[in-house]
Amino acid sequence: MSKSKTILLFICSIIIGLAVNITWIYFQVNHQTEEMLSTVDTATTQYLNRMTNEIKFLHSTAPICSETFIHHLERTVLKSMSIQEITYINKNKFICSDRGIQTKPQTINLEQLNKYKDNNGYIIYRGRSLRYDIDGLYIMLPVAKQTWYRFLINDAFLKFWLEQHLLDKHIHACVNSLGQTIVCTGSHESQYQHTYHRYSENYNLHFTASFDNEIYWCYFKYNLPYTIIL
Repeated sequence: MSKSKTILLFICSIIIGLAVNITWIYFQVNHQTEEMLSTVDTATTQYLNRMTNEIKFLHSTAPICSETFIHHLERTVLKSMSIQEITYINKNKFICSDRGIQTKPQTINLEQLNKYKDNNGYIIYRGRSLRYDIDGLYIMLPVAKQTWYRFLINDAFLKFWLEQHLLDKHIHACVNSLGQTIVCTGSHESQYQHTYHRYSENYNLHFTASFDNEIYWCYFKYNLPYTIIL
């Protein structure tokens, strides 16, 4: 084979190798991002379902705000890494919590919170706990007419939990609900060049994963030696 044909064959091999590498990178990033969103969606659904079942069982078996009832709430908080407090609400008033009975029940403005209610009756919103002086996520679970259980989940834990599901440091994720951002691992999705979306089938939750073109370059550099060898 002549030298010119050898050079041409070498160049063609490089071009084909680069094309295959770029195609694989695009597929891999796309697959990895969608897989991550699916994992976050599944984990969130399982968590909310488990929490719902536990509370409904407690609500139906223990006298409301009895010593046994409060002990169950306290034990649920203590064994959970995420829940800071659980409060029982009836007719717009805080009746008791894992800390005991409210001697002077405070009132909650449910009309103002109804804009955060989803199709299952859950109310999910962000707020600040005066007791703990922390920002967090409130989840209100309806169990009967005008009766709710409200959970407080620490903001720092939410971010830590979401970060554990990231499959690549260049991908950033957000969890949203009815137009409000619940938690993000980085800047808002609008700050990135690419954003993938996933909507929960069970709850009004919207998950996003975002990244810049930099991720393609990082994958390209990582795979370049293998491309050259092939």
